[in-house]
Amino acid sequence: MKTVGWKGGLILLNSGYTSLPHEVFEHIAANAAAKSVYIDLVVCITTRAHTNGFDSYMNWEISPKKPRTDVMKRIFDAYGESVDRAMNDWARGGFSPRGEHQPFAEPVSFEYGGKLFVWDPGIAPFSAKQIGDVMSRP
Repeated sequence: MKTVGWKGGLILLNSGYTSLPHEVFEHIAANAAAKSVYIDLVVCITTRAHTNGFDSYMNWEISPKKPRTDVMKRIFDAYGESVDRAMNDWARGGFSPRGEHQPFAEPVSFEYGGKLFVWDPGIAPFSAKQIGDVMSRP
């Protein structure tokens, strides 16, 4: 980034199939970076794909929520341009899938220190139901 006076920064991408919520990811990254004297900026990006076997959704979050410096703005802009370019390339290719699809997100549970931890990803809504609701309106 060639920013005078900056020691370094991190751009962390969480693409863990929604197994780690963005807020937790952001908190872990901030705590780890606070212990370093070499990190001036941490940008966290969480990308989530969600499907029900018929419909698929792609969402992402980026933190901090709004750029506070020119460097942050450049990172935000570069990420947005990369996503736009990827989506445009996919559209130009006819939206055909490349290989196998992402597996369904599955519930996860484990026990640690006598406590049971459970995460349920839920299921993406079906557009067919939404279409049926619209079609049945008077």
